Amino acid sequence: MPAIPTADLIAHARALIAAQDCTMLLIERTVRAGKVAIRIDKIAADGSRTNGIARSNDPAMHALCYAANATLRQLATMLPETARNRVGLMTDGSGAAFSLDQVSVAAGDWLGAVLSGAVLCVDIAPFAADGRWAKLSVLQQGSRAH
Repeated sequence: MPAIPTADLIAHARALIAAQDCTMLLIERTVRAGKVAIRIDKIAADGSRTNGIARSNDPAMHALCYAANATLRQLATMLPETARNRVGLMTDGSGAAFSLDQVSVAAGDWLGAVLSGAVLCVDIAPFAADGRWAKLSVLQQGSRAH
């Protein structure tokens, strides 16, 4: 897989994860009628999900949205045209992953499907070896793309 620009996304996500007191973010880029929207959901330590973190005039939120748009726009170019209008990824602030099986992280229980093995992920930036979500990097070894 070609390199996907993730450094800015991960750095901004790490700051927001700390500020929002959560363990990971699900970030999705949707394009409708030529307009781009970025949705950010947070996952708490207990696995609960807050859909759509409230937007604010916070420069950190704007920086994350800008970086996410760049990353997801690049990622979308590698997908079939029918899947390009709604693509997402997950990050724990150390790494990032997305799924070719279910490109929309906002559709259904994406994280549950990943953790159960029903949906395979592709790491676009490696997760910290000691991170809470590092297990996503080793699920289904041998059948998982890296």
